[in-house]
Amino acid sequence: MSHLNARHFRILICIPLLLGVWSAMTPPRALHISEVWPDGPATVVISHDDTSEYQLAGIDEHNEKIAVNRVVINMATHEQLMSCPGIGSKTAALIIKERSFSEFYDWRDLHDRVKGMSNTKIENLKEAGVRLNANDPTDNR
Repeated sequence: MSHLNARHFRILICIPLLLGVWSAMTPPRALHISEVWPDGPATVVISHDDTSEYQLAGIDEHNEKIAVNRVVINMATHEQLMSCPGIGSKTAALIIKERSFSEFYDWRDLHDRVKGMSNTKIENLKEAGVRLNANDPTDNR
């Protein structure tokens, strides 16, 4: 350490300062809208004033329910499952419990593994646009 001179000391001091300035100049990673906005339709109202600044004037969610046709059984949360026709809290919990062992590979598998999932309920889910897997077509009928 005795051969460190003032030049070395200045370099050691400048490195953290430069890193701090660099991190302040680079913006954080932008979030995708799906990470911050819930599923379902909504209208965002943005106002523009004379100072050329845009401001969020209001958000009008068209309904508080989750858009059922966006629900994917193998990925849905408890709340999303409960928004589906014929699925209550207990059935949603059973679906999540069974799904933790393995995903449902078809509607028959869902029927066989989840108590209370009748053929009628499954048909109602399909008609509402609920999908089993994310890559399934949106028209399940």
